[in-house]
Amino acid sequence: MSKDWENLAESLSIEIKREIAENYFNEKNYLEEEWEHYQKDLFKKLQKKEERVILNGCRMLILLGEKELWDEFEKITGFSLKNFYDSQILKSYGIKKSLFKKLKAPFGFSSKNKFVKLFINIYRDLETAIRDFLKELNEIKKYYERLKGETQAFYQRFDLSAILGFFRRLEGGSFNIGPIEPMEKTYETLAETLKIKIPPSPEEMVEKVKPIPPFSEVSSEIIRLAKKAFEKHQKEAREIIELVSKKT
Repeated sequence: MSKDWENLAESLSIEIKREIAENYFNEKNYLEEEWEHYQKDLFKKLQKKEERVILNGCRMLILLGEKELWDEFEKITGFSLKNFYDSQILKSYGIKKSLFKKLKAPFGFSSKNKFVKLFINIYRDLETAIRDFLKELNEIKKYYERLKGETQAFYQRFDLSAILGFFRRLEGGSFNIGPIEPMEKTYETLAETLKIKIPPSPEEMVEKVKPIPPFSEVSSEIIRLAKKAFEKHQKEAREIIELVSKKT
């Protein structure tokens, strides 16, 4: 009878350990897949939205052409173009070509009129791009916080150090993966090794931007600024008009 009881106890011990281990790794795998989805799919989608903001920010930077006008733009809109500054953006024809050649050429009877309309179009696209980006950012933030909460709850349910200690007690101290003295430290090290890696929050990995005023609210200031930019940099402005007018 004693032998039968020992066999039963051993079988129960094995089943308990198996169930706990399966539950632990099933939930761990689920969370790791969700974090991978966040990094590879959701964040990639957010980066595409951010890319549109950056492209239009660089276009505005080029259209205005100098720090004084960038500062005026920031006073009107609250949007800083200095974050996109790189001397090569202003100097390189190749960069300008890649930024402007695919844009639709605005209709106008003069270069100045075309430039102002192009400026307005880019402002409106920047406005839309920022709105879409912030909407996507808000959605991915909700996903991130939910998943972070689920991960924290997972660790509350599955304290790996406590589980390993329980397994050891279940086997009457025979469950050993190291010397008795540093056992707790060994469990802590193993728990840390198996810990789910939580990536940075979306806000930490993208540009910090705020909505800009709708064009209808700042139209007079934006048109005035566009005309000023054309008058101060006519050669560069005409070069940009030529780029958007080319069909190739």
